Amino acid sequence: MMEACVEGETYVNKERTTNPFQVFGQYFFIDKDKDAHYGLRKNIENSHFAPWLNQGRIQLIKSTFNQAIETIIQRIETANPKARALFLLDQYGYNQISVGMINKILSRLPFSEIILNFNVDSLINYISEKNIDSFIEKTQFSLDHLRGRVEQLWEKGDEDNRRQILQKYFYEAITRDCGAGYYESFFIKNPHGYGLYWLIHMSRQPTARHVMNEIGWRYGNEVVQYAGEGLDRFNMMGYSPLHDDRFMAGELEIFSFQPAYHQMTLERLSEQIPRMLHGRFSNGVKVEEFLNATCNHTGASKAQYLTTLTSLHAGNEITLMDENGRVLRRGSKAKEKLVLLATNQPKLFL
Repeated sequence: MMEACVEGETYVNKERTTNPFQVFGQYFFIDKDKDAHYGLRKNIENSHFAPWLNQGRIQLIKSTFNQAIETIIQRIETANPKARALFLLDQYGYNQISVGMINKILSRLPFSEIILNFNVDSLINYISEKNIDSFIEKTQFSLDHLRGRVEQLWEKGDEDNRRQILQKYFYEAITRDCGAGYYESFFIKNPHGYGLYWLIHMSRQPTARHVMNEIGWRYGNEVVQYAGEGLDRFNMMGYSPLHDDRFMAGELEIFSFQPAYHQMTLERLSEQIPRMLHGRFSNGVKVEEFLNATCNHTGASKAQYLTTLTSLHAGNEITLMDENGRVLRRGSKAKEKLVLLATNQPKLFL
């Protein structure tokens, strides 16, 4: 994380001759394990970041996250309540971070971002009939419908099937319970070959989601989702894997952030957006509001949305208007402040 900040400064300043860009960051590392705490300190002392430790820019805290978080929030609020704060929560304990804690961070620090990171296969092994009650109690996730059903869910299919089930139920609970507003998630391939890491990003700022999504497309060979290409990638609308014949047959949709999926995404958006405008948004909607209302359930980037809307407007499948209600020329490009409206004569969707 610290290396990334240094690299970011260097990259931005390559083109600057005056007023260099600087990240005035503080770093808090929290771990209650004595040995881990000692090892981290030694690693930093032996690195080029050692001066930051001496200057107080790096704080090493031997504690649980729950015990330390209030002090950290207060320090950020005192410095600047609108400061951008990133919480990277490596969840090897699986049940150490609760819904209440996530809501607390996001409500007190509305410009913060939270990244949860799980070893997904280890989490699947941990979630059992024996542990599910304790897990729900500690994390406060609304997963009561899994009580008494975990073994039934896990017994069908291979590890990919189980990952899809985990993604379906946990992503649904996270987006419902955590109060962030905007989410993105990836399964990241483990460079050492064992399992996948599941990264879940949360923020109350849509721009943060769009940037995280762009990162997925940038590193397309390294990340996947068990999902489709359209506006309901995780089949959140009343979906149950146990009643999905394709799932029970071991047929999975896997979405990869690679060039072939870029074109597939554009095609699926072109099919689904007009249909959605005629239904859910039949009275018209700003492009920005449409994007914000649907982005949690698609792997599409902001740029892919705008490209698709531009194409649909050019083909008279949707209408773009300015804020005064004036219809734009068919060659106009979609922008966030414009208004979307369904055309009077939609195409026949089969």
